Amino acid sequence: MVLNDSDFEFVFAMYDSAIRLLSDKDKPAMAQETIRHMIESGVDIRLSAPEISDHCEMLEDAITEYLEGEEEDGYESEFEYEDEEYDY
Repeated sequence: MVLNDSDFEFVFAMYDSAIRLLSDKDKPAMAQETIRHMIESGVDIRLSAPEISDHCEMLEDAITEYLEGEEEDGYESEFEYEDEEYDY
């Protein structure tokens, strides 16, 4: 799935609202979780990477980490959660 400008505005508004509530040490994890959720929702990260990376450095770092991990053979990144259940 490719996001349009309105989709990006919505995702970034939610991300910006949430990131303000976090401590500096937790912000990179939030960026990684945002990318992971986008991937799980079917967003084509490769096509969306330029727009997402332009939004902030932490999202850029998270995308770079994901894409680099995707290229390495046998790499299991923290974006890959198999059979993990969440208790909310």
